[in-house]
Amino acid sequence: ETIDDFKTQVNIPAVGTPCFAGDSNATAECQQDISLNDIQSSFANTGLYPSAFYKFQSLFITDQGADSVLRMRLANTILFVGLFMLALVLSTRSNRLLLGLMFVLTSVPMGMFIIPSTNPSSWIFIAISVNWAFQVLLLSPSVNISKRNQFLAASAMLLSGFLALESRSDGKIYLLISICITYALIGKQIRFLRPWTHAIPFVLIGTSLFKFFTDSSFSGFGSPGGGQNLDSEQYLFTTLFRAVEIPLGNLGYLAPGGNLGILGWLDTPIPPMVPFLTIGLLASWTFLLYSSGTWHKRFSFWSISLLLILIPAFLLYSGRNLVGENVQPRYVIPLLPLFVLAAIGVNRGFESTSAIIQKRILFTTVAISIANGLSLLANMNRYTVGSGSFGLESINKEILWWWPNFVPPSLIVVLGIITYFVFTFLVLSLFRKDESKRITTS
Repeated sequence: ETIDDFKTQVNIPAVGTPCFAGDSNATAECQQDISLNDIQSSFANTGLYPSAFYKFQSLFITDQGADSVLRMRLANTILFVGLFMLALVLSTRSNRLLLGLMFVLTSVPMGMFIIPSTNPSSWIFIAISVNWAFQVLLLSPSVNISKRNQFLAASAMLLSGFLALESRSDGKIYLLISICITYALIGKQIRFLRPWTHAIPFVLIGTSLFKFFTDSSFSGFGSPGGGQNLDSEQYLFTTLFRAVEIPLGNLGYLAPGGNLGILGWLDTPIPPMVPFLTIGLLASWTFLLYSSGTWHKRFSFWSISLLLILIPAFLLYSGRNLVGENVQPRYVIPLLPLFVLAAIGVNRGFESTSAIIQKRILFTTVAISIANGLSLLANMNRYTVGSGSFGLESINKEILWWWPNFVPPSLIVVLGIITYFVFTFLVLSLFRKDESKRITTS
């Protein structure tokens, strides 16, 4: 009859909330003081999140907590790389550039934090980043695709749609937005010769709407709570009129107090150079490749731009939070890939700008790799030496927490910087590998 009927008394380690949560100067060393004696606790699936993500993660549980977490994070990373590379290989030349730019412009600082996360936000970000590409492959007449590749695209679209629906309660909302925006961007080019291809997006749309209207456990956006004790008029005057800060503060680019850059669960400050580079790259590529096109294109772009303000504003207002408080970037970041998608558009012809694009690729790769390196280093420092220290040298000299008999954290940072640079360069370089016919889209 009530949720209490489903509660079960179980033995769990008395860990509770991580001791370093919310305090950027507290390293993971504090875990050594936590008692691991079992206590009696009430466990219940309250329906706040769909269950598939947790069932999938449970496949990687071992007797060692750290080992289990690393397995989960690796599995989510492989899931992203697999879907992303499949979309990249199947897509046309222009859509490869769009996929590459979408990864580059959304991966730092929050994307690289979210993708391997053991939080269901991982799945929704993965899904929204690639679902549109498979929809374009199925529905756009400008894309010549074999039956085998049709099957691959259809299967991948269903899988990515499932990831979105089974991630968080707002996954269905972002999936609906993604599918509708992609339909609008394809516009008059929508292929009607193969009606079955429309079945997949409509199945996903129907499932999303069904969950939205019938299942109370999928209630959409929730209130993060813990905000200011202000009445509506005071709150509107204090926060919602600061519209420019709302998307920046809720995408990890703006910290409380107006300082640039915050990562993770609002407790890991990052160097101002990170948001400076990432915002600069996002703005420059948007200005270079933006095309107003038809009213479908303009509607898509301005709709996503408006949602980047309205959705975080709603979340802030529902909990009476100021910008940078409680509303974590992971709640809003699925909109960022859609913003890049709407700004650039699908099936674009780049004949007049391809030379400029190719010159920018190396600069973009270097700039985003620097931003990723600084962000990775800040995140590593936060848990090993505390956010008060910064730099590779400080990690090795002042290390307070790390796994015994494991490679030093500085080596992990260096390998992360190098592999990210190589992956990003290869992804963007694929733009030049396909000389198939291109068209100018709406």
